[in-house]
Amino acid sequence: MAWNTHAVSIYSPTRKYENCIVIEYRTSRTDVTVWPIDVHAVRALETFFDEVTPGNIPILAGGGLDFSDADLSGLDFAGAEWISAILDRTRLRGTYLTRAWLIDASLRGSDFSAANLRKAEMRGCDARESIFVGAQLNRTDLSDANLRGADLHDTNLNQAFFHSTDLRGADLHGSSLGAYPGNANLAGAKIGGADVENVTGDVTHAVDVGISEPRILVGSELQRWFIDAGAPEVVVLDRTL
Repeated sequence: MAWNTHAVSIYSPTRKYENCIVIEYRTSRTDVTVWPIDVHAVRALETFFDEVTPGNIPILAGGGLDFSDADLSGLDFAGAEWISAILDRTRLRGTYLTRAWLIDASLRGSDFSAANLRKAEMRGCDARESIFVGAQLNRTDLSDANLRGADLHDTNLNQAFFHSTDLRGADLHGSSLGAYPGNANLAGAKIGGADVENVTGDVTHAVDVGISEPRILVGSELQRWFIDAGAPEVVVLDRTL
């Protein structure tokens, strides 16, 4: 069994502080809990593990491949290239995915709980019904992604990019959007039907709260919407106008 260590900041939305700790991520083929079925995906993983050396973690070349139903939890896949890959129902709990490329990837029903997705590129991905609870999403780009029905409750969302992201029906309760200027970017995001109870933080862009058709709100109207939805600690700043 091989390990690689990274110092990361862990955020508690209930305690409102960060602790920097060192986490060990696995880097051996024996650490794969469940391998994908697709032979090309298996070959990509084998190549990745063959190239691991002390002090050097290669880039997983998995673009366009099918990793569905695999369990790759706890592994170090920093910078992984998964553009247009299929990772439906894939378990990536606690996986190190900082700067990973998941643009236009299919991630439906996948589990990213406590994963480090810092600075990951996830534009246009389909992550419907996926789980991101406790994931690190600092500067993660989820613009134009489909996160309908996704679970992001009790998660730190500050500096995450949700530009035009579809969050309708998502579970956001108890999460923090962060304080301006480091707050989450919700410009044009669709949050109709989302559970935003006890969400905190600043909103600085117009947001679409419609469900079946657009309903763009800004300023005091958006503030009232958050209050009525059970999020009185969300502060809508004048920059939404």
